[in-house]
Amino acid sequence: MLTKSDLQLIREVIREEVEVGAKQTRNQFALSMVKLEGRMESVEDRLKNVENRQLRTEMGIAQIRKSLETLDLKIEAFHTKLDKKINLLRSDTLDAIEDVLKTVDELNTKMDKRVTRLEEHTGLS
Repeated sequence: MLTKSDLQLIREVIREEVEVGAKQTRNQFALSMVKLEGRMESVEDRLKNVENRQLRTEMGIAQIRKSLETLDLKIEAFHTKLDKKINLLRSDTLDAIEDVLKTVDELNTKMDKRVTRLEEHTGLS
């Protein structure tokens, strides 16, 4: 049978073992916390980098949209000017064709009169 002093010694040994185990557990926990904090900082840094890249991308997209809107307005203005020039050119071309046709018609009429006079003069009609 165990005496009180034996039990006391056993308690002290168990207490020491428990304290050593607890100390090791606390140390491991502290080390794990340090590692975890390091990983969290790394993740936070990467997240900040992603956020910065996203912001730069959004700003780039906004600039591209603005450029596209400006380009669209310029194309629309160019198209309007081109339509006006084409319509003016058509009008000028039609006027020129009318003038040519009028001149040809006048010359044809004069030629018909001359031919008629020549036929009458020569007796061919």
